[in-house]
Amino acid sequence: MGDTVALEKASESRHFTADDFTAGLLAGIAAVGRSRIPIGNPDVESGFRDIVDYLRRSALKDSKEGRSNFAFEILEVLDDLRPDPNSGLLEGFWSSLRRQQPGRASVPNPSYNYLQVRLSQDDARSYLDQLPTEWRPLVDKSVALLMRRL
Repeated sequence: MGDTVALEKASESRHFTADDFTAGLLAGIAAVGRSRIPIGNPDVESGFRDIVDYLRRSALKDSKEGRSNFAFEILEVLDDLRPDPNSGLLEGFWSSLRRQQPGRASVPNPSYNYLQVRLSQDDARSYLDQLPTEWRPLVDKSVALLMRRL
């Protein structure tokens, strides 16, 4: 009977996606009281690159520590967010952030040069508290990396 419960829980669980990661990133930004992310800003782009480097290092560390399943999960997220190998653009990050519309974020007007974070601080904290345990430190550190640039 215990095996049946374990199998049911395993089938209910799902991998953490790039969209889950950027939702956490937006929640972290809102939780610290920020409400906008400038689009096309070189400092934001540098922050995203810092996050990509951090995720890559985290995956390598987890792999070396024998946590290969989690390392592969990080690499799957990273694959969607890393810069385009040909252009160097971070379109994966921006695409994932745009997919958070209309709930967590929006671009109020296509000519505006910022992404509006639409979460209250309380909703953001609640969302962060529901992140998978292994992902919470990665999201928190990624928020800190981005906030250094904003």
